[in-house]
Amino acid sequence: MSETQPAAPKPPTVPPATGWPAELMTALELDGVHPDFARLASLARHAAATSGNDEDAAATAFIAGYAAGLAEGSGQACFDRAHRASLRGIERLLDRPTP
Repeated sequence: MSETQPAAPKPPTVPPATGWPAELMTALELDGVHPDFARLASLARHAAATSGNDEDAAATAFIAGYAAGLAEGSGQACFDRAHRASLRGIERLLDRPTP
């Protein structure tokens, strides 16, 4: 008797970039990459609001992308998976109580 494994949950569908982000991604040859800009923007705004420093929004977005790029470039994960993991990491840090 063979047991079947349940199918892994599919990641949510992320709408493609449009406007300025799409132009920038094309200019940087990032076609085929699908960042979750809405989730990232929300996390970046939350980070800035939590710290009281508006610059933390840009830093959060940069670090999330950099971490995902490193994971993809080193072969640890495809970009989509690495991007989701970096966003989850940010969410965990933002949900921590402040000392």
